[in-house]
Amino acid sequence: MKLRRSTAAMPQLAAALLTVAFAAACFSCSASDSPSLESKVKAAFILNFIRFTEWPASSNGEIVVGVLGDDPYEGALEEILSGQSVGGRKIVVRHFSTAADVKSAHVIVVGITDTKTSQDALEQLKNHPTLTVGASSTFIDDGGMIRLLKEDGKIRFEINTTPAKFSHLTISSRLLSLAKGSHSKGD
Repeated sequence: MKLRRSTAAMPQLAAALLTVAFAAACFSCSASDSPSLESKVKAAFILNFIRFTEWPASSNGEIVVGVLGDDPYEGALEEILSGQSVGGRKIVVRHFSTAADVKSAHVIVVGITDTKTSQDALEQLKNHPTLTVGASSTFIDDGGMIRLLKEDGKIRFEINTTPAKFSHLTISSRLLSLAKGSHSKGD
């Protein structure tokens, strides 16, 4: 599917890309920084992931960002995302305790530390138009779409394009170009 953007949208796209670049460069987190700053930076990244992802036309209404399991961002998602709008759609944050409940979400932040439970959640979301974001070292290999990581004191991200493609999500080539790595892993 070819992604077309009008020239009128280009200034917004450029501003959002600058936000991602600014967060990556200026908000680098050293070991002495509080976890809440790191959490806020990661939440800002997730906002930009939403801005640069296109869902199928059947997706409408609010953009639901779900947290599956424990909140790895200490409430920063609510602080940064709640009340924001993307494409005229309001973003809301919800918390889910089981993978069976998450199919109503457009984005799922996997806060589960147990690898088997995380894999089960990703399997349930396979081919479903839900952008998955996680942080475990095996998240990409397990079929997750975007992995946030800390490297050299900076927040970075990797993208697995295969599950996004099978889920009918289009991730902007501009976002792909900013990723630490873009992989095609999985089925």
